[in-house]
Amino acid sequence: MDWRIKAGIQFVVARLPGGMQLNRALQDLRNRDPVPELRIRLLAVAQELAWAEGAGLRLQGARVLELGTGRTPVATILMALMGSLVYGYDRSALLSEKDTRFVCDQIVELCGELANILGRRRSQLLADAQRWIAEGTLEHLLEEARITYRAPADATASGLRSESIDAVVSFDVVEHLSRPTLRLLNQEARRVLMPGGFQFHAIGLGDHYASLDRNITSAHFLKYSETTWQLLTGNSLSYHNRIRLPEFLHLFKEDGFEAVAVDREVDPKALRALKIQPVARQFREYSAAELAVHRAKVLLKQSQRQRADGIGPMTDDGEDRRRAS
Repeated sequence: MDWRIKAGIQFVVARLPGGMQLNRALQDLRNRDPVPELRIRLLAVAQELAWAEGAGLRLQGARVLELGTGRTPVATILMALMGSLVYGYDRSALLSEKDTRFVCDQIVELCGELANILGRRRSQLLADAQRWIAEGTLEHLLEEARITYRAPADATASGLRSESIDAVVSFDVVEHLSRPTLRLLNQEARRVLMPGGFQFHAIGLGDHYASLDRNITSAHFLKYSETTWQLLTGNSLSYHNRIRLPEFLHLFKEDGFEAVAVDREVDPKALRALKIQPVARQFREYSAAELAVHRAKVLLKQSQRQRADGIGPMTDDGEDRRRAS
């Protein structure tokens, strides 16, 4: 499919009442067999979580604030299986019992591979996933898995207690946030994180339409000016900030988070295309190798020099205090 067709559809759908639900229905129509895609994603996210643990993020027993749980809670369930207590936040309520059970079903099927990747015992992963599937409702499943889902909710004002979280985590989220929102999230992260706490983000830096249109590369969208790109995709379904990895790292550092480990994935097809493809003025300070990075994993640690100014009150409710203890 030509990427402009999807961009045009999203442009219209985003402006319709119930546009989010309609977009979800269109996605279901396009993906009639979701099992292979979900299995690929489960293994990929497991690899990314294993990388984060190898770089110093301890998920066993950690209290995690997850940005953007989403419709298919792959990372959420995997972190819970790894021993984390997870607080998941979505701007809109996307989670459903059907999709959550679907994730757990596929984890059961892939249990051996996932156990090897995550460095956990297969028997324990299998027992936990099967036990959660057996729970009667979504609420009971989440409770058994020690997952608190908050939606609609604003993660920039999480309501969690100050210094009550060990890590802030996201997958394919921060590339869809505006710079002001990212700064607000960093501010909230400084407030809720324990001293020396972590942020871990898996960031999709490439043109998301490249997975749909084989005629373009992950660097395709870098040729458009900001004005043109906003006209094409500046809506709630398509927005992509196009922030490059060096700027992400700079923004995090300015807000008090030092990079502990960074892993870059360069798209060879994009690297070749950039030899002839023009890029917009705002990206000309970067090398072709930097612009061709289509995915990155970053583990950041809170700098002890920049604790939050005026740590706020303990606003969490009593149940959350008990579960976080």
